[in-house]
Amino acid sequence: MIGRSLARNPEAPLLVDAQTLKRNRLNSLKLSALIALPILLMAGYLHRDRTAAILLLVLAGVCALVGYRLFTAKVRRRWNILAQPVPEAYEPLLKQHVAYYNALEPDCQARFLRLVQVFLAETPISGIDLEVTDHHRILVAASAVIPVMGFPHWEYEYLSEVLLYPANFDKNYDVGSGEDQRILGMVHGSLNNGVVILSEPALVAGFANPHDKRNVGIHEFAHMVDKRDGSIDGVAAALPPDLIAPWRNLMEEKMREVCKGGKGAIDPYGKTNEQEFLAVTTEYFFESPQKLAKAHPKVYEMLSRIYNQDTAQIFAEEYHLLTRKRLGRNDPCPCHSGRKYKRCCLRRKH
Repeated sequence: MIGRSLARNPEAPLLVDAQTLKRNRLNSLKLSALIALPILLMAGYLHRDRTAAILLLVLAGVCALVGYRLFTAKVRRRWNILAQPVPEAYEPLLKQHVAYYNALEPDCQARFLRLVQVFLAETPISGIDLEVTDHHRILVAASAVIPVMGFPHWEYEYLSEVLLYPANFDKNYDVGSGEDQRILGMVHGSLNNGVVILSEPALVAGFANPHDKRNVGIHEFAHMVDKRDGSIDGVAAALPPDLIAPWRNLMEEKMREVCKGGKGAIDPYGKTNEQEFLAVTTEYFFESPQKLAKAHPKVYEMLSRIYNQDTAQIFAEEYHLLTRKRLGRNDPCPCHSGRKYKRCCLRRKH
């Protein structure tokens, strides 16, 4: 479980080192040889037909080479990405806007930066009537990396792209249609080809107030973690099998309690269904972990097992304030709503 222990296990498939590269090449050679072996056996069987045997030998060589290139492509690409220095803009933006990053130890921050670097190099982030800036890219990458920092081996296998909309949108993905526009983000697409869609103002607001238990970026990537086992059902693949039934029972119990409200309450949206309960409590887990641990200790314990992180410990021991300028009540709200801070995010915070 990460906290101080993360630095002792800093490697993941996204972070390729020389040993990983060597191992991948060796395994790829073996797989390529297995592909070529039936063709070689056929060539030996037809050795009396010299022309056919030569053609089969050439075919075996081509198949082996193509297979080797395919099997090593991802690792080679990541090796080349990590051979480059982290862009200078990344760390200042993380320090300014991402409280979780500031809470990590230096070794863990270095790992976080590298995970962000690989994620941004591999994942297209497109704006819909919106210019995507480094600020946006960093917040999207942080949303993706935060939930998986506790996993030594991780891939967002079902993620093909992230789309940013200029505002909240409706069920038809329309902005400014005059209809009820309450959607801040969603995961769209088939099980093997997912797209994360986010409202830009909601994404920025989620990081502008790091303790309000709301972060749409983390919420949607919690769905992607949930999707790892092929379905979004509120039971993440990282949960040990013996805890699946207890987690389901706990979700049902807490979903019945959500409507009661009160201090430390879970967002009412969490009672929609199991998958939304997981995503909503994940926001809570990464934004106000100490409150969650106090108000809902069983939920906190289960989420710690799911994400392999002790966020209450991380924030209690290593938390540093964000380095951005302190906001005044009459300053423009950092979520870009156009309203004053006191009438927007500050009001929601209270």
